[in-house]
Amino acid sequence: MSVQTLTAHIAAGQSLSSAGLQIIGSVVGLIIPNTFTADQVSFAVSPDNVQAYLPLQRDGNEVSYPPQLGKFSAYKPTDIGGGWWLKIQAGTSAVPVSQPSALDIIVLVAP
Repeated sequence: MSVQTLTAHIAAGQSLSSAGLQIIGSVVGLIIPNTFTADQVSFAVSPDNVQAYLPLQRDGNEVSYPPQLGKFSAYKPTDIGGGWWLKIQAGTSAVPVSQPSALDIIVLVAP
């Protein structure tokens, strides 16, 4: 299986990555740098890279995870899925956390 790597950039003073990443396949992991300051990482998805939606768990809660800084964090392909545009959020939609410095998060996508 060939894994594709994409980079989500969060600018200084922002909590959401600046550009949507087109995901063809399923997100299987993230590598989040040690400079990430939020206690959760969450996502925004869009079918058209214009209107964004929160991915929700079956219980209706927003999909979010505690970040594993400086390490590879694996996810089940069904946790985030794919086939759309993706942005990474520092914090959650209810509690976004602006990042003091710019950072890049590596997104791993499997076919």
